[in-house]
Amino acid sequence: MKNTLLAAALAIGATLTALPLQAQSVSYVPASQTITGSSTKSFQLSVFGPSNLAKGSKAVISIAATNTAAPTGLTAATIAAAIKVSPSSVTFTGPSQQANVLVTVTPPKATGTYQWLVLATGWPAAVKNSGCVVNLQELTNVKPVSSITFPSNGEIIYVPSTPFTVAIPLGFEAIVASGGYPVTSATALVSGPGLPSSGKPVALTSSGLGTIDVVSDGTFNATQLGQYTLSFTSVNASGSTTVTTIFTVALPPTLPPVTDEVVWKAPLSTSTTFTGGSSVPVSFTIVNSTNSQVIVDKNIQVALYPVVNGFAGALTLYSYSTFPTYSTSGSVYLVNWPTAAGANQYRADVDLNVSYAAPSTASTTVKLSSVTFSTK
Repeated sequence: MKNTLLAAALAIGATLTALPLQAQSVSYVPASQTITGSSTKSFQLSVFGPSNLAKGSKAVISIAATNTAAPTGLTAATIAAAIKVSPSSVTFTGPSQQANVLVTVTPPKATGTYQWLVLATGWPAAVKNSGCVVNLQELTNVKPVSSITFPSNGEIIYVPSTPFTVAIPLGFEAIVASGGYPVTSATALVSGPGLPSSGKPVALTSSGLGTIDVVSDGTFNATQLGQYTLSFTSVNASGSTTVTTIFTVALPPTLPPVTDEVVWKAPLSTSTTFTGGSSVPVSFTIVNSTNSQVIVDKNIQVALYPVVNGFAGALTLYSYSTFPTYSTSGSVYLVNWPTAAGANQYRADVDLNVSYAAPSTASTTVKLSSVTFSTK
């Protein structure tokens, strides 16, 4: 029966359609409707008259919404204005007829749970009349979640020299949980060397304002070295949130002096050709060039790889702490390199991992020495 009723539904209005006999009750399709979010939404409500209404009669039926639940602190006028039924009255002229109305809900700007009963009244005979229950889910009273996507907190932006002007791209986003109020504004400030203590406004290009997801971007032209603070604020009807990040504009860091020198040990230092299929001892010591002292530096790593037609093959990297590791006997570094049978060429590189000076925490690899050897 329900499918028959739905198929017979007409355009919104007071148009009536004769239907198969029903029970002596007023039916509503849908019998209940739930509205979510904070934007205005409408739905069609079909009212089916009772079967005991006499043919040829004229019953002018009022359709209205009565509030049954609402947050405290709101006026009756505010609650009443949140729901509209159009048209507010329809005319039935016989049994089992249908009328369509439009129900529109505009959520008030107040957090809470709302409920109304939409009821058609004025029937000439006693009927069962339960109405349509309209629920408005509680609005999410949350502020936007503000975030700065670039630069990241603690990021260091290097410039080659001074004086300089560097254009730093800035990225932001503001997101509101589903059902919350949309973001209405997004602003950013940057403070630091040569800028007002209150911060300099950033010209933003924003997309999505008026929705729950806003993406903004801008540019800051830095002309002085130092530490800067970037803040981003987004606003909706529930309030505002501000997030900050700190970034630094600096000259490139420098490497400390490298004093390690490689002294290759025999037999690698005296012979460049070995028997294929044998294990070649790649051995050396490290000497501090400032005082000629033999030392052990745990930052040393050894790269060994075949050379085919002048191109490097698969590399095996030996280090102090990561497998595979080299061995040390006293101050002598040793890697027993297994060679393939036949004539082949190999290369051994000795590298040093060294950290840059402050403010950087990065490191790089410096090549200290290389040797090429062959098998036959």
